[in-house]
Amino acid sequence: MKLTIKTKLTLAFGLLLAMLAGSSVLGIRELERANQRMEHLVRREVESLQLAQQINRRLLQFSRGERNLLLMKTQDEMKVGFGRIDRYEVDLNAALKQLATESSPEDLKRLKEFDGVWQEMRELHGKVRELLLHLSNVHAAELALNEGTRLMRDLELNLDQLRELFAQRAKANPEAMKGVVSALSAIRQL
Repeated sequence: MKLTIKTKLTLAFGLLLAMLAGSSVLGIRELERANQRMEHLVRREVESLQLAQQINRRLLQFSRGERNLLLMKTQDEMKVGFGRIDRYEVDLNAALKQLATESSPEDLKRLKEFDGVWQEMRELHGKVRELLLHLSNVHAAELALNEGTRLMRDLELNLDQLRELFAQRAKANPEAMKGVVSALSAIRQL
């Protein structure tokens, strides 16, 4: 069977168009997969930073609540204050737990350091609570201000190290950095 030049050219261009369409489809699929992986990485880093910010807020609320307790005069006021602090503690523990599930081994090491200091802070709070319930505000205030201030500095230092670790990972990936910057902007507006 003899093919004319017109038929040969048509078949050749048809084959080229089919190969072009096939490579375009493959390219689009690969680009989509890469985009999904990138979004996952960015989302994970942004969520980690947001959780670290949430932990920081709850930690500050916990500390502020404890200092407010020192100013309270009645048992009823103290019970309300204890309730608030307990909610902050529950929220903080939940955020820590969520952060631990999404963390790398290096992050987990820092989280364990943070958790150790956090446990010390909780023990101190238990002592302060007991003293306040027995209306020993002077000793409770002394304990909360001296030891509590040291523990808060340690907690903030550990949390800053975690945030720095998340930020360094985000800087290593320019696309992730855009997501982190937009997330931090949103957090600052809160």
